[in-house]
Amino acid sequence: MKQAIKQQRMWFKWHKQWLVFLGLLAFCSSVLVCHGISATTGTFALQNSLFDRFHFLVVYFPFTILITLLVQQTRSVDIAATGTRRIIFYQRLMRTAIIQTEFCLLWLLLVCVHLSITAAIVHMNWLLFLMSMVTVWVSQLLVNFIVVCLMVHLRSKIAALIVTWLILAGLFLIAVNHIPTLIFAFSVPQTPLRSAGNDVMLIGLILLSVSRMDALTTKEVL
Repeated sequence: MKQAIKQQRMWFKWHKQWLVFLGLLAFCSSVLVCHGISATTGTFALQNSLFDRFHFLVVYFPFTILITLLVQQTRSVDIAATGTRRIIFYQRLMRTAIIQTEFCLLWLLLVCVHLSITAAIVHMNWLLFLMSMVTVWVSQLLVNFIVVCLMVHLRSKIAALIVTWLILAGLFLIAVNHIPTLIFAFSVPQTPLRSAGNDVMLIGLILLSVSRMDALTTKEVL
């Protein structure tokens, strides 16, 4: 574990350009999601605009998936660099978690900046907004851990991208037909208790996907 952490520190030290890339993608997503928001936008209209399901399906989630696939090295490169399954697993786990958290925080910051410029921030329901952001972050982690699992299982980054997006598209169609889905739960205003319940279930699914990623990494190396 210590060796894996040390290697990840070195990796991020030599890949500081990722912050610029993340910033550009987060900026593009935040500009698109804030398009049309003005000082006269009401509280619930503002919430619905910021957490629009269609935007997350066609822009936000694809950006996060692209980031995950770009930071994941191939099996041969990882084995040549480390030689152990455990370190490969921790590399994939930490790279995905760190990159996705950074992207989510950058997006949040840029959205807040845009809302401040347009003065729409005065209409923000901060409790509702922060609950939705937590659910976005947890959903984002789940989606991208699934991407890594599919990448290892299918041995193809492109196939993992396509399959994951098709899953998201299916969940989107279910959500627009007013059937609750965990991945897009952030798009509907909820009570704090229900929001926390959704987050707990998403975290449980994350733990399952991480466990599956560990098993697939073991099988891949062997």
